[in-house]
Amino acid sequence: MRRPSKQQSFFWLWWRRKSFYLRTRPLKWFIVLVFAISFIIIISPNPFSSDYDKISLNQEIQWDSVAEILQLKEQILSNDLVSKQTK
Repeated sequence: MRRPSKQQSFFWLWWRRKSFYLRTRPLKWFIVLVFAISFIIIISPNPFSSDYDKISLNQEIQWDSVAEILQLKEQILSNDLVSKQTK
């Protein structure tokens, strides 16, 4: 008496088809593909890097109140030449 074959999962069947397809491809295409992907990874800029040297942070400021923060903001904006030119 034959046992019924168990139902194969979708991913198993998909992998079987892909592995058969990949076995029929020549090895040179894999080498070209790996080289192209590595070249793209090396050339493309890192999206997680940033230039933190351009941002000046003064972390020694003691904030006493919101009014002081607003006064300092007004002072910075009044002294900023770029904001005057863009208005």
